[in-house]
Amino acid sequence: MAGNPVYFLTDEQLRYFAETFARLHREERSDYVHKYDLLRDQLSITIHEAARLQPASAHLAIATTAAERITNLFLRLLAAQFPVTAGLREPLLKNAQEYADRLAVHVNHLNRAPHQRGQSAAPAHRLGRGRDSR
Repeated sequence: MAGNPVYFLTDEQLRYFAETFARLHREERSDYVHKYDLLRDQLSITIHEAARLQPASAHLAIATTAAERITNLFLRLLAAQFPVTAGLREPLLKNAQEYADRLAVHVNHLNRAPHQRGQSAAPAHRLGRGRDSR
């Protein structure tokens, strides 16, 4: 939802979100043992409902070159390594070679693809091992 942070809601949407936040507030004050799990799940649903408000065309970035496709796939794979809702856990892929193997490309090609799109080297930059992080 990065494109437009402000949405004008219909009366029905406003009612839905108002009820959702009232339910979250009630649950937060309850003494239910697993209330934080329930709050997290309800908040996740709320985020998805908000994402539905944005037109689908805004989510779809069609890659026109191989470099764009590889960079998009890498960023998806990287996002899956560090999910927002999961607790701290050891990443499955730890270096550029492991990402390249998963994407079925040579590691040099993976490192070069973001440069062709005008971005920093994907694995080094995203994994915190670039020149800036020393």
